[in-house]
Amino acid sequence: MNTPKIVAVTGVSSGIGAALCKWFLAKGHKVEGYGRTRNPELDEHENFEFSEVDFSSIDTVTPIRLDATKPLDMLLLSAGSFGRASFSLEQMDYNDFVETFVVNVAAPLAMFQRHLPRLRA
Repeated sequence: MNTPKIVAVTGVSSGIGAALCKWFLAKGHKVEGYGRTRNPELDEHENFEFSEVDFSSIDTVTPIRLDATKPLDMLLLSAGSFGRASFSLEQMDYNDFVETFVVNVAAPLAMFQRHLPRLRA
């Protein structure tokens, strides 16, 4: 087996993020998971570390404290949202639009900026 990698994944509570975690853990890698709620199946794994982050609020993403000297091999930004409203512009709620934008655009940018020094280490 190759040297285990350190992988950070967002959106680990369910869906694609949870599936990515399971895959990397099954391959023997260490996974740092970020999400709104814990995933009990992932929590059972000794190589999984969870941090609670609500990606719909940029205020919870920007203060994340990271050790910039701790290298990171991969950052997978899989948290995402379709929003609660319909896709009709006539019916779209402004607050839902802003929340969806934060989850899908602003939060991933903030996570990338926070982890960039680790990716370069």
